[in-house]
Amino acid sequence: MLNPQQVRNLPAHPAGIARRLVAGLRNPERTRPLPRLVDVHPGRPAGGRWVGFRTVGIESIRGTASTGASRRADFRPLSGREPSDWSSRWSRLKTATRDQTMLPPVQLLRAGGDYWVVDGHNRVALARERGQLWIDADVTELDLSSDTVPATAAKEN
Repeated sequence: MLNPQQVRNLPAHPAGIARRLVAGLRNPERTRPLPRLVDVHPGRPAGGRWVGFRTVGIESIRGTASTGASRRADFRPLSGREPSDWSSRWSRLKTATRDQTMLPPVQLLRAGGDYWVVDGHNRVALARERGQLWIDADVTELDLSSDTVPATAAKEN
């Protein structure tokens, strides 16, 4: 038997379809997938270097470094693709921020002037939801120079 949450997520359920359409009109980030680094900067990076720990503006974080398409534009999991323990994880994260608990920095890649999340999608989602302007991050910069990316790919073939 399906629980109420599963029924709400059924794509063929008319109420579920209407609910998602209305939610998408109110907040398009809920239905649009999160941009992926591999789509924006195709090819193999020529290398990278660790930059260190930085405070990064939330608006500078453009998308995900993950190759899977399982996140919405607001960095939360796509509907129906949430992990089984999603509710408890989200609740613990909200409680930690409410209690002002120090959270580990997110892991970001810097590529083409933008930042891409390696680890910490949920922390970024919560920071955006709360209107936070900055987040602590462990940053690695990728070398995407146009001269070296094709040359690197040619050497490997």
